[in-house]
Amino acid sequence: MNNNIGSKNSRRNGGDHSLAPNDSNAIILDDETQRLVNATSSSNRNHEVIEEILELVEKKAPKLLDGLATDNKIHIARFCQVKLYANDNLVFHQGDEPDAYYTVIRGAVSIYARHSSPTSSKA
Repeated sequence: MNNNIGSKNSRRNGGDHSLAPNDSNAIILDDETQRLVNATSSSNRNHEVIEEILELVEKKAPKLLDGLATDNKIHIARFCQVKLYANDNLVFHQGDEPDAYYTVIRGAVSIYARHSSPTSSKA
């Protein structure tokens, strides 16, 4: 399992980037995804960085921000973070307090829910 989701940039095959390149679960990134990761890693975002984030999101997930007002798109671009998860990494547990809105731009996720037994109350 790869818990290494920092920003090691190492070039691989034609402009791809890899995080944890010696791990069998290395995350291979294309140039646009690496640019998006880099742009969202800084909390100090000027107008140019916000525009770059919006441009990259439009390329990677064209319908993600459809229907939103420009001010809302800018607000999202100002505060969003792109996080990378290797196979089999846990993102959160059932019952955790929400701390973010998650969107999958590339890949897939599995969601497992524990069934709770019905509670009974005695009067």
